[in-house]
Amino acid sequence: ANTALGMLRLRQGRTAEAIHFLGVATQRPAGYYALFTLARLLVEEGRVESELDAARVRDLLKRVLAAKPAFA
Repeated sequence: ANTALGMLRLRQGRTAEAIHFLGVATQRPAGYYALFTLARLLVEEGRVESELDAARVRDLLKRVLAAKPAFA
């Protein structure tokens, strides 16, 4: 449900809410597209301000590749 809400908010242009819902969705096993979309939004919205933030994005992208190796 959180993935769907995140994607809906993204389509509505409500990026902060999209990041919130996708963040909740990715705390559990999530589909590769939700993981990738969250990583992309964090970078595009300038939310990667520290090494910890960068590590989170790297972790999300590693999980994308683990979930769907063909995505690379």
